[in-house]
Amino acid sequence: MERGSLALALMLAVIASGCATQTEAPDPEVVSSEQRQGLLDTVQEQATIEADIRNNGGPGDITATALILDENQTVLDRTTQNFYMDANQTRRIQIQTQVPQEANSYNLTVEPSS
Repeated sequence: MERGSLALALMLAVIASGCATQTEAPDPEVVSSEQRQGLLDTVQEQATIEADIRNNGGPGDITATALILDENQTVLDRTTQNFYMDANQTRRIQIQTQVPQEANSYNLTVEPSS
């Protein structure tokens, strides 16, 4: 192979590798969350959990899971919600969940959907 052809082949390989796109997986995190009704007073049978979710990764589907816990951190109820997020997007979600009478706290997690 000639020297000029080799240089051209190397240059094209570098350009092609720069144009190749790899899709980064979503990397969600809970920025803030709060219960809006019915969780701590347990008078109601339902609660609304609102949360701001930030996706620090690429676009994709996200799964949010709300766990309703008793005073011993035993899971009394689990509610999941799936939604799509763009890269670097922050959005507010609402999760409606059932609240058993013995509930006194919740835990909200987010992760890329599998």
